[in-house]
Amino acid sequence: MIEDKNDILDSRIKLHDRHRFEIKLDIDLDESARSAYEVETYFFVPRALNVGPHNYTKDNFYNSSQRYIRFSTPKISLGKLCDPGLQASPLNRVRQDLSKVLSGDKSPALTDAVCDELRLLGCIIRGEIRDYVKIFVEGLDTYSDAAPAGQRQLFMGEGLENFFADLGNLQTALCSLRGEIADPAVPLKIRETAAFFDEYVSLLLEEYLTLLLEALRSSPGARGRFEGVEKEAAQIVTAQNRYRQAMKYPSVLAPGSTNEVLIYRRGVLKKFISGVLYLKAEFSEWETLTQVVFGLSAGAAMLFAVLVTLLSRAATP
Repeated sequence: MIEDKNDILDSRIKLHDRHRFEIKLDIDLDESARSAYEVETYFFVPRALNVGPHNYTKDNFYNSSQRYIRFSTPKISLGKLCDPGLQASPLNRVRQDLSKVLSGDKSPALTDAVCDELRLLGCIIRGEIRDYVKIFVEGLDTYSDAAPAGQRQLFMGEGLENFFADLGNLQTALCSLRGEIADPAVPLKIRETAAFFDEYVSLLLEEYLTLLLEALRSSPGARGRFEGVEKEAAQIVTAQNRYRQAMKYPSVLAPGSTNEVLIYRRGVLKKFISGVLYLKAEFSEWETLTQVVFGLSAGAAMLFAVLVTLLSRAATP
């Protein structure tokens, strides 16, 4: 077991809902074929909560916990995603594999590879748009501070213009890809995955650009300077809902309703797309056997302790 505290690059604890919290650890593993790491966790439970072995056993604890292991989302800028010369771009890999599919290769492995690349592309797009919008929203929060106005306008102006230019190129590339996937020669599984991917990206654009739009409108100093950007963001947000409606996707805003379907649909699509990053934890037969042996040993030790206690009490006059 190799233990290195520096392996943990980032950690985060947040509330998941009213009854659960979530711990996220980012761990950098070396390039060797096998890696091992150990995470020790300590919980402090105040005595006033009256939580202990009598009402919350070890089985309760382990049954209430869930563990997920996943890869980090790859970092590829929106502009580079559309670069035909970048072999690492999932967009280019999808096109290459689609060419094989359209040439008559219907192997399940190739079909699964195209579906996985589409889902990976969705993860990268989400991460990039989220990070860009976060940077701009934080910049707009401090736009009217004491920093030189020329520097603020240069940074925000060029950044926003480049961002929307990259978004435009990405939407054009995805529109072209939709046309290729719509071919009847493409297997149904790929076409369905592409439809889920398309709906998910549309929701991402609407959600994050709405946040950017709200930040622009709430910044008096920036609203006048970036009026063109504001209009462009509003057009994209409005167009995305209309697009999903035209495509007959379930995630459509309905005026006067709670829009529970949209919220649920977004969660389902997010799990489907991000599922490509998750790893399935498997235990070897030897590890399973070892756990069984340890469990039997612990049970035998407890039984021995109970028998000794009973015999000692019986022997006491």
